[in-house]
Amino acid sequence: MLPLIVSMALADVSSPCGTDNTCLSVLHAEPSPTRNPSLYRFADPFVRESQWTTVHAFRLLQPETEEYVMSALMAHLQHQNLQGVEEDLATLRLHPDTQIRSKFVELLPQFSLEVQTLCIQTLQTDDDWEVRESLQRVVGRHLGNTHQNILLEGLLDPNASVQLQAVKGLGWNNIPFSIDTVMPLLQDPDPRVRITTIRAIERAMPKSLGKHPMFESLMADQNTKVQREIQRFYPQ
Repeated sequence: MLPLIVSMALADVSSPCGTDNTCLSVLHAEPSPTRNPSLYRFADPFVRESQWTTVHAFRLLQPETEEYVMSALMAHLQHQNLQGVEEDLATLRLHPDTQIRSKFVELLPQFSLEVQTLCIQTLQTDDDWEVRESLQRVVGRHLGNTHQNILLEGLLDPNASVQLQAVKGLGWNNIPFSIDTVMPLLQDPDPRVRITTIRAIERAMPKSLGKHPMFESLMADQNTKVQREIQRFYPQ
């Protein structure tokens, strides 16, 4: 049985398995489809064992690996200790496929702070808004304490979906921010966006919205759900 290799340049080896048949079967294991036809997962518990992390990382980095397999590999690796392979995996931040870069973001919480920072610096200026949105979501849920500046900078992103993930993250992590910066979200045509923004403001900065000039117009919002949300924080 192949032991976990804790440090290796995965791009410089032909295979981490050699002639070990057990290892080779893991290396070439096929993920199974899920109820979602676009998602695949490795169902075999043996294939998911942590001893095969290096093998899965190696496969993920091979140019011939198909996208559905890469997605399954990343879904698995986001729950593994990636010490020893994180620098190799960090090269995926530059992958030409937008979907791969978006899914790669899920691996960031398993990286060291140094490698996280390297990847985030690249991803936060990605040309595709979906990648930037994924980054804000993952930072907000898992890395808000160590990367507060990324969430604050996300409020200035030109894409509203990215801004919304940033404001959610600020709320989840109780990080104060300028209400004026999120005015476009408070005025968004979608009431769900307005409600999410109100919740984030009140979580990060309790009772601050009531002191803002925007408060009166929110109280008069034509959507009853938005009105109820305001009244939840400011009961009459």
